[in-house]
Amino acid sequence: MVDKLVDDLLTGPRPVDLVANFSSLLPAAVICDFLGVPFPDRDRFGGWILTLTQHDATAEQQAGAFGNLFEYMDALVAAKEAEPTDDLLGQLADVQIRQGELTRQEVVVIGLLLLSAGFDTTASSIALGVVSLLDNPSQLDRLRRDPSLVQPAVEELFRHQNTLQFGVGRVAVEDVELGGRLIRAGEGVILLTPSGGRDEKAYPRPDELDVGRQGPDPMTFGHGIHNCVGKFLARVELQVAIGTLVRRIPGLRLAVPAAELSYRDNSLVYSPRELPVTW
Repeated sequence: MVDKLVDDLLTGPRPVDLVANFSSLLPAAVICDFLGVPFPDRDRFGGWILTLTQHDATAEQQAGAFGNLFEYMDALVAAKEAEPTDDLLGQLADVQIRQGELTRQEVVVIGLLLLSAGFDTTASSIALGVVSLLDNPSQLDRLRRDPSLVQPAVEELFRHQNTLQFGVGRVAVEDVELGGRLIRAGEGVILLTPSGGRDEKAYPRPDELDVGRQGPDPMTFGHGIHNCVGKFLARVELQVAIGTLVRRIPGLRLAVPAAELSYRDNSLVYSPRELPVTW
């Protein structure tokens, strides 16, 4: 999949928007193939998903987007109940629904969660990762010279730039002292998980990008029972996407000054809106 996308980049006009022509296409193709969702429908369900993540979308707009998305997935699961397919939704419909282990509504919700998460966050991580590398040419050159660094490089990119720039609310169930502060039982706290990636106690020189860094797993995928179920797939996608771009387009560079890039500051998922590149 990645090589085909790169082939299209190399034979197409320059400069090219890497978001529209690479980083958003790959995760959509992967998650559609995995779930059994028609890839040509990506503009439809993609628009609804983006509406659900936008902070400035009205309640009515978000309710409409969710309703459309739910109806779309419900019809898809119903079709797979009638004629099972060899994909995740097809298997859930053919086995779990038929045996009474799951209801259709539960399979629909599972499908919505995986489609939404696999579609946007991974695409944004690829785009942010490319920006970080292009903004750190010495590290990009290091990765070019030693492709075996792609695995730690991807972990470092996850740590350095987190697509989910928001706090997670929790309530303390008992008194606990954290960082010299007493948090009493029943008090609410907001945890800014991306800040964990810049903790100098865990990562020396945390603001610097180091593609060979060794350290704790980044907080990008959460922890414990709330750990991201798609973290292994996302890691593989980034390793193949970043590794192939670096290998096949060694002259890749921004086509505009970095300061001119526009970001999705109004969205639950942070990423460049466009990424004009050339080589």
